Amino acid sequence: MTMDDLITQLMDQGHVSTAPPPASTDAIDSLPRFKADRALADGGKECTVCKENLNLGDDAIRLPCLHVLYGPKQPPPYLSI
Repeated sequence: MTMDDLITQLMDQGHVSTAPPPASTDAIDSLPRFKADRALADGGKECTVCKENLNLGDDAIRLPCLHVLYGPKQPPPYLSI
């Protein structure tokens, strides 16, 4: 069996996903938004997605798992994928 055959067989076994569904618009809209404070900025907290350090006053979003990301006015589209 070639690698191509193996990959094809694995792909054909079904498209059942055990991943959670995308977040609803209501869930995304209800995420807490805040400005990064001195403790967060000085503590070297970074955006979970881009890994850039948050600076004092940066807009941020806190996820239920307590990860923090840069928080633009519009929620990032990847939250609903």
